[in-house]
Amino acid sequence: MDDAPSLPPAVLDELRARLLAERRRLANRAAAILADAEDERWTPDRGDPHDRAAAERIRQALARRSEADARLLAEIDAALERMDAGTYGICEDTGEPIPLARLRAIPWARYLAEVQAQFEGADRAAAAVAPDPDEGYS
Repeated sequence: MDDAPSLPPAVLDELRARLLAERRRLANRAAAILADAEDERWTPDRGDPHDRAAAERIRQALARRSEADARLLAEIDAALERMDAGTYGICEDTGEPIPLARLRAIPWARYLAEVQAQFEGADRAAAAVAPDPDEGYS
């Protein structure tokens, strides 16, 4: 990893600014999601059964969005830590430099695109053969 070329300071500054801007955007969205979740209109015990069902679907969607945002926020924080440690832009699997075009597209990228595709393919394959947790129960 020590042989890997480092990114120029101006490029690192640009990517750090993009990471921090995305972090702020996620924080603002989290505040909005929290406000929506606390809105009485989405309280499932109000209204007729259709209103309650719709409110519950909305609350679940807000929770899923919040979970996805939390995962992305963790990726952004990890990228900022890699910048501070001097390992930003290096594939965590191969130790090879991640192309600048990929970092500009996905500043929190941990892996080369090919490696990421392999991981995602393995995850899909594992999910396809994963046993049903309820299987065998009646």
